Amino acid sequence: MTPVDSVAAVVVATSLYPASSNTTGVNVAQLSGRPRMAMTDFLGALETYGYVVPEVSYEEWVDKMEDYVASSGDGREEHALLPLLHFVTSDLPGGTKARELRNENTQAALKADGGRDVILGVSEEILGLYLAYLVQLGFMPKPVQKGKKTLPEIVIGEEQLKVLRGLSGRGAVV
Repeated sequence: MTPVDSVAAVVVATSLYPASSNTTGVNVAQLSGRPRMAMTDFLGALETYGYVVPEVSYEEWVDKMEDYVASSGDGREEHALLPLLHFVTSDLPGGTKARELRNENTQAALKADGGRDVILGVSEEILGLYLAYLVQLGFMPKPVQKGKKTLPEIVIGEEQLKVLRGLSGRGAVV
């Protein structure tokens, strides 16, 4: 995950200051969110904000996901991640080791573009902001318990909410 304002800054910087050819003749400016938030950190951050995230084994989680998908014909809307189900029915933890991307060209472009210090990774605080936004849209429920931290207050006007809720390809969220 990388904050969108950081992605925009990198796009502008690398457009203005493209990488020079390396030994393969390819001008590449990769964007690698750093520091990376591990899944355990992500789930821990959810709990920090008051969401209940019970720890279960991977096998139990896969069984629950398969049961959910199998019962999707009971009148519920189809799960948005259904096309990705095959990933979890295989060895997801073993098959999703991402290699570290090199971002020297990206860093050089950012430095050339005024030396901006761009946040490339998502922190617990930024995740809290994202969660607050999703709650405000009605895409997620509010936390069910008091966490160590409270979600930040964000203000989205009714007109903005109406427009944002209509942007989903799956229709308005409730």
